[in-house]
Amino acid sequence: MRALARADDSAATSRGRRWPLPLAALAAICYSSWLLAPIFSPLHDPVRSYVSELAASKEPKALFYQLMDLTAGAAIYTACILVIWCDRPGWKRAMPFVLLGCFGLVTIIDALLPLSCTPTSDQICALEESLGLVPLAHQLHLYSSTTVGLLGAATVMWSSVYAWRHQTPAELRVGGLVLAVVHLLTLGWTTLAALDVIGVGLGVAQRISLMTLTIWWVLLFTLWHRSPGRGLPEA
Repeated sequence: MRALARADDSAATSRGRRWPLPLAALAAICYSSWLLAPIFSPLHDPVRSYVSELAASKEPKALFYQLMDLTAGAAIYTACILVIWCDRPGWKRAMPFVLLGCFGLVTIIDALLPLSCTPTSDQICALEESLGLVPLAHQLHLYSSTTVGLLGAATVMWSSVYAWRHQTPAELRVGGLVLAVVHLLTLGWTTLAALDVIGVGLGVAQRISLMTLTIWWVLLFTLWHRSPGRGLPEA
């Protein structure tokens, strides 16, 4: 009976290992829905606006972008849960997937609490936001978006440090580090632009940051899929 149970568990684990990479790829595609803005939202300014403004409740294609973010969050969360369930890694190697799973959960919240208006293009909206007069969902979105950014940054930083301190594939050590550096630099640029420390390029910086993050997690899950190891892949 124990042997049969172990065989069943092994089969379930084998089936579970098939899904994290496709789910991570689906999440990356959905999280990059802002690339369709020139078609769906041609009046949206990609140079100086936040990506989340595409999903503001008053925007014409808001529901589409909200559904894309919701799907992305659910997909990456499920992918991370499957990795941890299949491999049962130690906490150090599991941490990137734990952080990325939390990123997915908060992304779901982010999608369910959209902005009510577009502060970078609507002066009345910006004034109401600064005075705290926007709806509660809008106010909560500001916090959830910040949390998403922090979790993404924490994930790439932890993984980069781990990759260089342990024997991981060169693709993760070098490619992952390059993507992590670009992600963190552009995330910092986005933050400084949002605080009016840097006056230009908020939208460009945020979009580069998001793109590098999605490429990074696809790389992570691709290497995990190819690796028989547990948690972060070993060389």
